Amino acid sequence: MQLLPDTITLVTAIVGSAFLGLWVRAFLALEFGRWLTPLRILAPLVALLAVFTLFSTDSRSGAIVASLGLITSASFLAIQSFSRQPQRNAAPAVDRAVVDFSAIDSAGEVFSSKQLVGQAYVLKFYRGHWCPYCRLELKAWNAMSALLSERGLRFIAISPDTPDEVRRFAEQHRDYAMRFLSDADLKVTDAFQLRSHKTLAIARGRSLARPLAIPTTIVVDERGVVRWIDQSADHQLRSDPRRVLPAIDAALGLQPNLRHTIHR
Repeated sequence: MQLLPDTITLVTAIVGSAFLGLWVRAFLALEFGRWLTPLRILAPLVALLAVFTLFSTDSRSGAIVASLGLITSASFLAIQSFSRQPQRNAAPAVDRAVVDFSAIDSAGEVFSSKQLVGQAYVLKFYRGHWCPYCRLELKAWNAMSALLSERGLRFIAISPDTPDEVRRFAEQHRDYAMRFLSDADLKVTDAFQLRSHKTLAIARGRSLARPLAIPTTIVVDERGVVRWIDQSADHQLRSDPRRVLPAIDAALGLQPNLRHTIHR
């Protein structure tokens, strides 16, 4: 009779380990688009196995395995309930003039979009410095800073973080070739119609449930016209910058060997 509980514990340990390993891999490689569906299938399976194990074994090791599986799967499923983002029509639309905006930068000074006149740039709305998905995405974009520079593109990153939070994050990432802006009152986010109320934030000293920006990438040409928009439907899913670069080139009319030439 002891064989069945031991077998269930083993199966729970194997499936739970596979689930956790896949989750970690997806997180570290920023490949949730590839692994999210299998993870959503495995999570409830791990939870069911864990509950069954808890009721079928009286061994300490079985209880530990079941508890870990239950905690891991429940954490994943809880995150899923907040991860899907509303789909909004960003303002302005592609081929329309970008909205003028201003915000406090990491140096505590007012930064205005008027300072970008005559320059092409990437405007990245992200959820905050505390968001691991955003941090990974910013890291991936920074790794491509040389390629963006070759194309004459500046990178502007804006979030609902407070000016102090933006300053601290910028100080921790002095090697990042991007301008960090604070949009704590979400005025810029609202001007671009990118506010999301379905959020779960973990910043210290601030409300867990509060409005944030929908993770969005907007490419603006040197004439101030929006040329490309990429909006996340799930805050765990971000387009790999390496894969969107060809789309940016096409949107700006860049030729492979004429990266600074923008065809009008």
